[in-house]
Amino acid sequence: MEIKNYIFIYLFSFLSFSQQKNSIDSVKYYTNKNNIPKALEISKKLADTSLKKNDIAAFCIYTSKKAKLYLKLKDYENGIKVLFDAQDIISKKKLVLEKAIIKRSIGEFFFQYKKYDKAEISFKDALILSKKSKNDTLTGQIYTELCKIYGGQEDYNKYGLCVLQSLKHLKNGTLRQKCNAYANVSGYYQIVGEFEIAKKYLDTAYNYSLEVKDKSIFNTLYSNYAYYYTIAKKDHKKAEEYYIKILKINKNDTLNDLISNNYANLSYVYEQMHDYKKANYYLNKERVNRAVLYDKEINNQVNDVETRYKVKKAEDEFKNREKKLKEIQRKRQLYFIIIIITLLFLISLLAFYFQNIKLKQQNKLKEIEGKVKEDLINATIDGQESERKNVANVLHDNVSALLSAAGLQLMAFATTQNNPSEEISKARSIIKDAHDKVRDLSHQLVPTLLSKFGLIYAMQDLCEKQSNSIVQIDFSSNIDTSKRFNDDFEMKLYFIISEIINNVIKHSEARNCNVSIKEKNEILEIEVSDNGKGFDKKNEDYKEGFGITQIRARINNLNGKFSIHSKINKGTKTEIEVPIPEKV
Repeated sequence: MEIKNYIFIYLFSFLSFSQQKNSIDSVKYYTNKNNIPKALEISKKLADTSLKKNDIAAFCIYTSKKAKLYLKLKDYENGIKVLFDAQDIISKKKLVLEKAIIKRSIGEFFFQYKKYDKAEISFKDALILSKKSKNDTLTGQIYTELCKIYGGQEDYNKYGLCVLQSLKHLKNGTLRQKCNAYANVSGYYQIVGEFEIAKKYLDTAYNYSLEVKDKSIFNTLYSNYAYYYTIAKKDHKKAEEYYIKILKINKNDTLNDLISNNYANLSYVYEQMHDYKKANYYLNKERVNRAVLYDKEINNQVNDVETRYKVKKAEDEFKNREKKLKEIQRKRQLYFIIIIITLLFLISLLAFYFQNIKLKQQNKLKEIEGKVKEDLINATIDGQESERKNVANVLHDNVSALLSAAGLQLMAFATTQNNPSEEISKARSIIKDAHDKVRDLSHQLVPTLLSKFGLIYAMQDLCEKQSNSIVQIDFSSNIDTSKRFNDDFEMKLYFIISEIINNVIKHSEARNCNVSIKEKNEILEIEVSDNGKGFDKKNEDYKEGFGITQIRARINNLNGKFSIHSKINKGTKTEIEVPIPEKV
């Protein structure tokens, strides 16, 4: 097991202002409530009002807030446009500090968008302007921003320079700023292995933290102390004390990565102390914590800002339609009342006509409601598929790459040793296992065969893998395995067919299952049949499950047809017809 130590780079605000505090609190309130559209609406009004009043400092603050809200919505185009528009406005004025603020915000935006080269350029431009404005706090913050880039690139020469410059400019700042700056420098010296120097800066940061009294800072400092005693001093008993302190100050908030890492580190420390019972105990706690965190992350991703935005848009559309229909109904009711009063002899005819119109409107409302529910299901699943791609990309491109880099670093270190230690070999083995598991998880989220070779090849592989001693799944198609369709179309069909196959495996008790995909007149005809126990759709107890409802909604969204045929002890046949979309 390898000890895990996370050196945090602290960021803090550099502007304080009192005007329109209630409005600022409103933006924060709606942001915390995940009502991003409302928060965005307020920040837009505040930015426009500030610009009209020529309050450029406030305009910069609200513009930065707008950009961050667009980032939450994953609307990168509008987010960067807001910042560049603000830059154009400020460029016409001799306002050095405000220009630095916007440049820094642009750098932050590019960093979040993972455009690190552009982020570095923007931060350097902001640094020149902040130095020119003689704002030490802003200058120190921008150096800290550059630390994130160089740290990620493992360019520790530049990283160390930026950390020391940050400390230089923030040395006369607030207690919190000084505490964070000393902590960052301590983290740098731990990275480069200068542990005694790191300890001195760590002690200074800790002295400041006693006055700041912030739990997050204590978490970091205790973690770094534990790392120091574990790696530099091999004093595992002392390291244990600091890890236990972290657990105590977070006893009411254990469901997070910090506590998971703390459990892993405690397990390592107890292992070094040969207390294998406690080592195993905390290792199991880490595994359980991470499993719960993973489930929570997936659930959060399903309900993230992008999905909420789509759902809210669909709900607003339904409410507008309902409002219009009710308004039409109200006007017609008034019209018929007037007619009834003036023309009594037509009362029976008008009553019949009114009831007929009302019935049609109710049917229309039900139809719209059903369509909106279907749209909500599709919006939610679209969010799931989008997050599948995002999570898979992060696991494959970032986490997997980091694990590979860590393995190479250990291999390089081992080659420099005459007698490589057993711990290094174990660490390399653990990193390799973690790399393989991350790779497998990314493939589960978005199958590699699907993205690389297409639907037919991926389905053929899926059927082979799902076959076992209980059920044999056969696949046939008149389509060449090299043929590709629209990427989004392929992914939707892949997960639809996968869900149907899973239903066969879980519920049908079948021995054989046949999956067929045929192309005919620009139509894909899909059939999944089994020889299982079947069911009676006419039975009053029969109800379609949520999974079938989701499949039906997805196929309707693809303008396709979906039907299920089944008889007791005669098996089940599922038929799907979907038009093939043009490639985009």
